[in-house]
Amino acid sequence: MACGQVEVWHSPDPEDLGWDRFLESTSLGQFQQSSAWGQYKQTEGWYVCRIVLTMEDHIIGGFQILWKTTRMGRIGYVSKGPVLAEDDPELATFIVKLVQSQASRLRLRALIVQAPDFGDLIARFLPQAGFLGMLPGKIINASCMLDLTQTSGNLEAGFSSSTRRDSRLAAKAGVIVREGTAAEISIFHELMAATCARQGVSPNPPSAEATAALWNSMSQGGHARLTFAVYRDEIISGNLSILYGNRASFFKVGWNGRHPKSYPNNMLYFEALNWARANQYSTADWVGISRETALAILGGDKLSESKTSGVDMFKLRFGGQPVLLPSAVVWINNPILRQCYKMALPLLVAAKSAAKSWRPGKAGKSNPST
Repeated sequence: MACGQVEVWHSPDPEDLGWDRFLESTSLGQFQQSSAWGQYKQTEGWYVCRIVLTMEDHIIGGFQILWKTTRMGRIGYVSKGPVLAEDDPELATFIVKLVQSQASRLRLRALIVQAPDFGDLIARFLPQAGFLGMLPGKIINASCMLDLTQTSGNLEAGFSSSTRRDSRLAAKAGVIVREGTAAEISIFHELMAATCARQGVSPNPPSAEATAALWNSMSQGGHARLTFAVYRDEIISGNLSILYGNRASFFKVGWNGRHPKSYPNNMLYFEALNWARANQYSTADWVGISRETALAILGGDKLSESKTSGVDMFKLRFGGQPVLLPSAVVWINNPILRQCYKMALPLLVAAKSAAKSWRPGKAGKSNPST
């Protein structure tokens, strides 16, 4: 495909329905590249730069950069992009160079890019264009996904025996799942914050207002679904799913820690999987497990007790398979800083690995219902 046939457009409007339709029509399109997600991130202080590629008036690719000014200068992020309709090496080379030129135009000190899930071509071309590896961090690089095109019977047969048992116990205890409303977003945030407090992490979104902004942006196009598990008229857990393209992503979950023997999260996921299958979604995504867990399972290794009893394994008990996602890479505009970073990266990785292995204390077990 000759790059001269391609037209490049800047999409300045907060909402771009043409771009969104393109994303949902291609297997590599994900909600993190949507204009709705961009609108949500703007409420958190991010700016949006969206570039669309067309050929004969048809969108064939593009990307959305989120950027903000930090203590380190202007930093940008392309999450799950750039996106191309087809695997075309010439076009991939062109769009990666275009990402770099936009980073320069925006005067970004650094631009972090994580290629789309299963976007192997883009993931290969980024390092070839000078993008560098990153320190292991908070960007999710492994997940658990389940094929929903199978029959309902086969779907449940893939659950672990303990998951089937706990789901029966939840139903017997009288746990029901119902859909939530916009007026109940603050309740969901409280549940999520309670889970994060038990796990020793900060909630994200960080506040009820931010969670409401997420809901307002994603629900307008039918891309969000809120459900609650109710036990004896008390809301005890909730799930916020993002629905995009053919994928139902179980984006956020929260539990207040009460009534653990009622297994509310088992019932939440059981209902979410069957609802997604009935509504023609072909993939369920638990949006993140540790890469260590994924590599161990894919390699046939035995997992440690802490991993076997942890949150990762709770997600995997519903029959999903571990999936390795493209690792994030970074483009540093300044060539001198880029070379310094390249030279220092191995030392930084080694230091972080050593610090992790020397961390005092004993890993505790986490409740699989969290």
